[in-house]
Amino acid sequence: MRYELFIARRVAAKGEQSFARLILRIATIAVAMSMAVMICTTALVSGFQKEISSKIFGFWGHIHITDANIFQSLVEASPISKNQDF
Repeated sequence: MRYELFIARRVAAKGEQSFARLILRIATIAVAMSMAVMICTTALVSGFQKEISSKIFGFWGHIHITDANIFQSLVEASPISKNQDF
């Protein structure tokens, strides 16, 4: 028999009220609550991320056609002129 199963059955025996059984219940409730909080947090963060990206793409757009000047930042980018002689 596996020792872990033997110990678990001895500690969580039905009918006995012991301090270890109380600790096991508290630990189980704590793990369940922490999992629920992590799921809610992940849902909240992904919702904020989608909302922020939709706002940014609505403001800037998905594709930017700008001059290929390396020394210019994205904030200072000027669009390409339509009247270029190729």
